[in-house]
Amino acid sequence: MQISMIRHFSFYLTLIISIFFSISLFSADCLTPSMPTSEEWNAWLVEVKKEAKQKGISEKTIKNELSNINPQKKIICLINTEMN
Repeated sequence: MQISMIRHFSFYLTLIISIFFSISLFSADCLTPSMPTSEEWNAWLVEVKKEAKQKGISEKTIKNELSNINPQKKIICLINTEMN
């Protein structure tokens, strides 16, 4: 009888610990996405401009379309949420 109780206790303890760790791991996905710093944004924009140039997009088009743009919070948050 005592061995049976110990097995049940062990089973339920393992189950509770597993559930706790699962919740902890998956709750990280629910964190509020953060906006990039200006340094991160500028570094990303430089890479986008390089890639555009490598793909044959004219310097004029790159300058016209990628100048004076800023990150949009709603879009960044949506993208970050989809990536998680």
